[in-house]
Amino acid sequence: MTFMRFGVRKTTMSEIAIAANVSRPTLYGMYSNKDELLSEVIGHWHDIAVNSILADVEHCSNLSAKLDVYFDHAILRPFDLTKFHFESSNIISDNNQIAITAFDKGQDKLKLVIETLLGPYGATLEKVGTSVSQYASFVVVTATKLQQNMDNREQLEALLQSLKVSVLCVTGERRN
Repeated sequence: MTFMRFGVRKTTMSEIAIAANVSRPTLYGMYSNKDELLSEVIGHWHDIAVNSILADVEHCSNLSAKLDVYFDHAILRPFDLTKFHFESSNIISDNNQIAITAFDKGQDKLKLVIETLLGPYGATLEKVGTSVSQYASFVVVTATKLQQNMDNREQLEALLQSLKVSVLCVTGERRN
């Protein structure tokens, strides 16, 4: 949370050590610098999101509900968190290559989740000219860009709903 409160550039390892209730030497024993620590934090967040999504979709009976779970854990909750903390928006946008790489690895994990959800619709997706992997990339990138560019949750939810309808139509799960 220290990164989110003060931003990456303004946060020092001393502030992180205090917030974590460890000594600076202990923190440096675990992480050589704050970029390495930030990479671990981003990776850990993605792991939590993926595990939560996978656990929650087990209780869903259809693709629509599974997409709702995905959007909630991967897009809406992080949106709420970043909009609540003013400096958090610069974590990735500060051109911190280590953070960007960690974020991209996390996006790859989220793409695998969407591929799992879309797997049963592979033949249908092939018929419309795309693959499970391509369409999963489209969903993850689109949802993430919406999250990054929306100013309020209502807008974001409305556009995620449109994305969900698109996915349901393309997979044949939206029947009128």
